[in-house]
Amino acid sequence: MNSNIKLLYPTLDIYLYDLGEGLGEKPEKVQENRKQFWQRIYQRELNQEELENYAKLEQEQSNYIELLGKQRIEKFKYPLDGYYYPVKLGDTYGLQLDCSGKKNWLHNPQNVGVFTEIKEILLEHRGEAGQLGESWLMWGQLTKRIPEQELEQIARDCLKQINIEPYPNWNSPTENKDNKGLFKKTNFKNQGTFKDATLFELWQPPPSNQHILVILFPEFQKYEYVVATIEPLYKQLIQLFYYRNKIIWIYQKTREIKEKLKDDATEIQEIVDHLPQQIKDSPLNLQKLQENLTEALKKYSLYGANLRYLQEHRYAIEVNAENYKIRLARMKELDPNCDLEFLRDFQDYTFEKYLPQVINDYNSLSAGLQLLDHASKTLEGIIQLEQAKRDRNLNKTIFAVSAGIGTASASASSMANFAERIITQGHPPQKPASVSHLWASYSLAFFLSLGVGLVFTLGTGAILQLPWKQWLARLRGQ
Repeated sequence: MNSNIKLLYPTLDIYLYDLGEGLGEKPEKVQENRKQFWQRIYQRELNQEELENYAKLEQEQSNYIELLGKQRIEKFKYPLDGYYYPVKLGDTYGLQLDCSGKKNWLHNPQNVGVFTEIKEILLEHRGEAGQLGESWLMWGQLTKRIPEQELEQIARDCLKQINIEPYPNWNSPTENKDNKGLFKKTNFKNQGTFKDATLFELWQPPPSNQHILVILFPEFQKYEYVVATIEPLYKQLIQLFYYRNKIIWIYQKTREIKEKLKDDATEIQEIVDHLPQQIKDSPLNLQKLQENLTEALKKYSLYGANLRYLQEHRYAIEVNAENYKIRLARMKELDPNCDLEFLRDFQDYTFEKYLPQVINDYNSLSAGLQLLDHASKTLEGIIQLEQAKRDRNLNKTIFAVSAGIGTASASASSMANFAERIITQGHPPQKPASVSHLWASYSLAFFLSLGVGLVFTLGTGAILQLPWKQWLARLRGQ
């Protein structure tokens, strides 16, 4: 680093984004999100009355709400020169933390090493990182004329003061070629211009997901001009960075959904693979088939829900990418001669990588739902056929048993006389008859009638082709 480099108004900003109200979230969770966000600013426990007042501030019908109203900002404690600027962006909380060090630094040139101290101040005031992500802005004004080709090195020297981890690839595209003349992957993006300032962007994709914009103002501009340039830019950047971080956050959510679907797809394939064997089993285990159908339908419901979430996330990425494009156009309106093409790289990256990846995942994983639907319908059909078959057999069984019972009843009286003759054959009847004689007569008549009924039942069952052998085998198995 060149130790002679000094900047006026060295400033560091963090733009962070927290969840406000997600789709279908309960009021208790929304209240908890609100509490956590405001505690970032006041760094203390908030009472119920305070939270209710903050909730009222969010009721304005707008996609951009300044949550402190006319006050707009909450300043850091003296002697720090910094503030919080909270906003509500749709269903998301946005917060800009801005710090230029200490009050007495304002018009005094500072070595770029002060960015290390400013970073520590901001991190102490920030607390946890933004739930949806965050972007950083670093800016200052040069104290002397610097050749354009040296500006990139100054931006690197500034960035090194905040100790980015993991250490990025600082090579610019013009210096970062392999031996075949092809560009290697670089984190340091091309530069651009806005009014008289020069801009640089450092971007590391997930999982590190670090994003920093550096703005260097030329030495000849007055302080009032610098302020008049940076303040309207702040409002644009808090929205532009919101769409950017929201896209990355949503895309990461699609990766989580994809992993769940892949795990479910493996289980679905097992259900499908085991289906032929279940059909071949004889006799069919109806209870096991019903259990498998219940599991398949449950899996179908969860799998279908995750597929819908994947599709919804795709649309959300598209919407936020379009909003990013619109916001970038608004920034260009502030300076028609600006060069912000490097910021459009992320928009192109979204349409060329994120969206096609989510679409391909949805299309490929939809096949799992079709397989599961086919398996469920097959199981349901087999169960219905088996149930109908068993119902028919039950009706036949009832008919056979009824026929046997009817035959046994019809033959009972004749069997009683027949049993009487058998018992008294060779023995003269006694008058009155003894109890043992009566019981013997009745028992013999009963068993003879039962035998006739059983034979008739089995015979009727054989004619109706009832599966006696299978039922007996199943009973033995039990």
